Amino acid sequence: MKTELHRKFCKACKQEIIQLPLTVEQKYYLHGAMKSDLKLFAANKLKSEFGLNKVEAESVLEHLNSPFGKCCNCEFDELKDENIECPNCGKLNYNLSDPYVSKEFSEHPEWCLTFCSLLEWSLKFNELKNESVHHFWCDGITEFSTKEALENGQVTTKAWIGHDGQGDYQMTIIFGQKFIETLRSGGNMIECIPNEDANTWVEIEPELNRITVKLK
Repeated sequence: MKTELHRKFCKACKQEIIQLPLTVEQKYYLHGAMKSDLKLFAANKLKSEFGLNKVEAESVLEHLNSPFGKCCNCEFDELKDENIECPNCGKLNYNLSDPYVSKEFSEHPEWCLTFCSLLEWSLKFNELKNESVHHFWCDGITEFSTKEALENGQVTTKAWIGHDGQGDYQMTIIFGQKFIETLRSGGNMIECIPNEDANTWVEIEPELNRITVKLK
């Protein structure tokens, strides 16, 4: 049975919007998905973890503003609290407290699993020069050791990649200085995933079942 969730009325869209009791991990996941324009993944997260239907999930996403403080409906950018009505247009904004501003998330046991999920979605094989991998996709990356990342500047883990997303690949993740500094300070590690052409940071060797990614 789906737990009854609180709702607030949005004056702008004339709807009652569900208020979600989000954990730090869930906030991080949703922030990352919205920043990467992966609304489908964010919607699926809401449906699976809160029992929302498609309409309810989409309604939540319409009110999930990013960045923090900026209304999702107008240019007003001084929203201070969570679940707040915009004084300019009346739109209800989740305005979630940014989970990147302290070490709270980097010390959370689920941070690496969530980061790996966001990394796998960012692998755009169709951009690579090797046309044989254009229809590949990644269906998972095994989480890695934070200690190893900090000490060695890179880790070797496992990824599932291929036409069906199930090929067993050895993945090497090379961390740039920005990632190392961000991990130590508890900042926004999602911003360390490049959004440039995949050829500049992804190298895949399908004949050897190996892939290397270089983060910022």
